[in-house]
Amino acid sequence: MKINLLIVFILFFFNAFSQSLKKVTRLPKIISESSGLIAYTDSTFLTLNDSGGEPVVYEFSMTGRLISETTFLAISNYDWEEITMDSLGFVYIGDIGNNLNVRNNLTIYKFHKQFIGQKDVQVETIDFYYPEQYSFPPDDTEMVYDAEAFLIWNDEIIVFTKCRTKPFYGQTRLYKIPNIPGRHEAIWINSVVMGTRSWLNHAVTGITRYKQGIAILTYSDWYELPQFDPYNKFWTPSNVIKHKLPFFKQREAITQGFDELIYITDERHVILGGGNLYKWIGKEIK
Repeated sequence: MKINLLIVFILFFFNAFSQSLKKVTRLPKIISESSGLIAYTDSTFLTLNDSGGEPVVYEFSMTGRLISETTFLAISNYDWEEITMDSLGFVYIGDIGNNLNVRNNLTIYKFHKQFIGQKDVQVETIDFYYPEQYSFPPDDTEMVYDAEAFLIWNDEIIVFTKCRTKPFYGQTRLYKIPNIPGRHEAIWINSVVMGTRSWLNHAVTGITRYKQGIAILTYSDWYELPQFDPYNKFWTPSNVIKHKLPFFKQREAITQGFDELIYITDERHVILGGGNLYKWIGKEIK
C-alpha cells in the first residue's frame, strides 16, 4: 500500500509540473547549447549556441525543423550568451559570457533581421568594459562581471550581470551601454539582489521583454515583473511573480512568443537531458 501511495504521489508530482511547463519540440541536433532565444515569427524562433559553438544564428520551427542558418563575416563565438531584437528589427548577439571574469573583449554584434538566413553577413560591433573591474580575474568576493542577459531599452543596451561571488551574495548589476558602434565604458546604473541561496537559484541566465514589463530566467525559476524601469527600484514584493520550474536544467534562453506565452529552451546534457523548446502554461507563485 505504501508503494502504491508513493507511485500516486510521484505521478501527481510529475503531472503538476506537466501542467506548468510543456515541451513543444526537440531542438534540431545542431542546436545543443541554446543560450538565447527570440520569437522571430508566429511559428519560428532564432537561437544560438553557447561558447565553442559556431558563430551562427539558427532559425527553427515549432516542430523542431531547422529553417535557416545565418553566418557572419569575420566574427567568432567566444562565449555567445544572448540574442534579442528591437522594435526596428535589429538583431543583437551578446558575446558577453565571462565565467572566470577574465575577459576584456566583451562585444555585442548588431545586424538587421532582413539578413536572417544569409551568409557572410556584416555586423556592427559594440564593445564595452566594466570600469569597476581592475583585476582579471578579481577576488572571489568580486566575481560579478559575468553576464548572460541583456535587453534594449530606448536607445541603450541594459546588461544584467551574473553573480559568481564566493560567498554568494546574489547581486545582479544593471549596466547601460550606448547602442552605437565603438568601444564604451559600461555605466553601472542599478542593482538587485534576487536571492542569496546560490548562483544556481539566483543568477540571471536570460531576460526578455514580457507584456508591459520583463521576465527574468534563472536555472530553477523565472520571474515576471509587470513593471520595469532600469533606473528605478523594480525588485519589490508587490512587483515580482515567481514561477518555479521543474527540476534542475541548464536554462539560459527565454522569450515572449507572438501568442504572449513564455518560451524557454534548455541545453542538452547526457545526464540532465534537455535540448528542447518549452512553453509556460502554469500559474503564478507569490
